[in-house]
Amino acid sequence: MRRMIRTDHYYDNGVRSSQPDFRIRGSRWEYSAAYACRNSLYFNRDMLVPNSSILIVDDNVDVTNSLKYLLESFAYNVNCAFDGIGALHAAHIYTPDIVILDIGLPNINGLDVARRLRADFPDNNLLLIAVTGYGQAQDFHRTRQAGFDYHLVKPLEIARLMAIIEAHTNNARR
Repeated sequence: MRRMIRTDHYYDNGVRSSQPDFRIRGSRWEYSAAYACRNSLYFNRDMLVPNSSILIVDDNVDVTNSLKYLLESFAYNVNCAFDGIGALHAAHIYTPDIVILDIGLPNINGLDVARRLRADFPDNNLLLIAVTGYGQAQDFHRTRQAGFDYHLVKPLEIARLMAIIEAHTNNARR
């Protein structure tokens, strides 16, 4: 049986922060909504303006869907692909502003996908973010040569990813 309990916390300046607690069969997990509040006085999803279009490409369906739901909660338009060929196809259909791309993909690896995206969209201000388990110095060098703007190593630091995306989105609006 699942139950969600929402507790409200008030800070000295009157700011309200809601944090849901998830209780499943006697265990307790806490989900911190601190980043979801975007450091604002009160997080209200209805006040968000739709942001950039994002394409997430990873062969791990659970990781992809979790990241998709998180980014959609910030009003980003998100599409997903699960292999290299699907990534290229989706990029031509949706023309994303940001691509979050795993390197170890079936069909065509992420490095080749990045090269093709840079060639296919040369005038586009496309942000390519590698999110991968490869973290050696030569891996960083290979992603840079392939045209990636950032190289993030799994497990993914969500706060860093969100900072990169928001900085790109804010620069694109200017």
